[in-house]
Amino acid sequence: MKGIKFSNLGDFKKIKDKQEIIEQRKILNKYIKESKNKSKKDCCYYCGKKTEKFCNSHTIPQFTLKNISKNGKVNYFNTILELQSLNSNKGLNESGTFKIICRDCDSKIFSDYEDPNNYNEKPTYKMLAQIEMKNNLQNINKRLIEIEFYNILKNEIFDKMSEEEKTYLNFIKKICTNHLVQDNSLENIDNIDINSFQINNLLNCVDNIDINFSKIDSLYDNRIELSGIKINEIIQNIYQYEYIEKIEKVNKLDLAEFEESFINAKKSIIDDIKDAYSIKFYEELDYVVPIAFQGTITLNSDLEGNIINNIYNMDTNYKIKNFSSAIFPLKDKSIIIIFVDKENKRYDKFFKQLNNLSNLDDKLSLINYIIFSYSEEYFISPEVNDEILKKLLPLAQKTSTGYSLEELTDNQKMEDLKRQFNFKERNNYPNLLSNKFALNFKEN
Repeated sequence: MKGIKFSNLGDFKKIKDKQEIIEQRKILNKYIKESKNKSKKDCCYYCGKKTEKFCNSHTIPQFTLKNISKNGKVNYFNTILELQSLNSNKGLNESGTFKIICRDCDSKIFSDYEDPNNYNEKPTYKMLAQIEMKNNLQNINKRLIEIEFYNILKNEIFDKMSEEEKTYLNFIKKICTNHLVQDNSLENIDNIDINSFQINNLLNCVDNIDINFSKIDSLYDNRIELSGIKINEIIQNIYQYEYIEKIEKVNKLDLAEFEESFINAKKSIIDDIKDAYSIKFYEELDYVVPIAFQGTITLNSDLEGNIINNIYNMDTNYKIKNFSSAIFPLKDKSIIIIFVDKENKRYDKFFKQLNNLSNLDDKLSLINYIIFSYSEEYFISPEVNDEILKKLLPLAQKTSTGYSLEELTDNQKMEDLKRQFNFKERNNYPNLLSNKFALNFKEN
């Protein structure tokens, strides 16, 4: 295999036993509940006052969800992915929620942008700042929970290992350059016994998660004797433990950046800074689209292949940059907004390319591609049939996580990532932003 093999969300065998599905849900819910409890703060993230009751804040205005709902339900990413551990749809009150601010703040700090009457004109600077604040509060909440979630998993992996296994794991970490075998097939790893294992077969397999250990040459004539324990068990433990540590590191870096963005948005409102954000794309459609979205997007590259964010750069001084976007279906029209912090110049070429596309349909097709491939924060009307959702599955499954059996430079990894998120394929998928899927298309 050449280059990175990327993982796809939900790309695994379905469980047929209903009882097993129920048990899996129980386990996942247990982890999530524990993670939420451990991540819970004592004070409101906005005003800083102590509170015991946090508001069930919505990541997207409820009026937008009501406009696309059916019988009080909306579809979301798992309606497409069909992960058995999650529900297939959601009620309006449980769609896109987080608990990190008090009720008093929630009722005040988002009031401008959550009023549907304020969309007769372009959003004001205050509305943009409120959207940015909520986007980052949602991101902060997610990262806080994820940090605790992966910490729980990491501790469980280590705690379940015997003392002998822990010793072997630490020993192998010291002698490995990386942690999977050169065999061109991960499936064959189960057949490798530690007694015949060659140190020099270890190489860089999950290169994009940057797991590097010190290399020791000619140790025991390139042989390891470890009481007949199979190498795959120890390697699996190394993989899981080190991978989770990698995720934790990334999540902590993300958290710091989201907190900084939240503080900047809050400050822009308090200090009445009218040019803190710049709208890069705005469109008012005369029909109701069957999708609602609000969140931040982090692109890897632009339409010409220029790198925007090198997600493999682990330098703490290197900052990942995103933009904020919103797709709001109103009663008889839809609003699409893309904006950035005025200091964020990294997307300048991309926005120019987007706005220079020849027609509106192509621009909407590109935005549609980005929303479904780069985010999970979208909600879809149940009016969109299953056949269309199945065609969106390859987009919804895309991830930037994968492995390689060869050592790759950051540039090589980024080239693979560009192929994974190929904007040239945007017209191969249903465009839910087009008037073809309008919930009330108006004839001109």
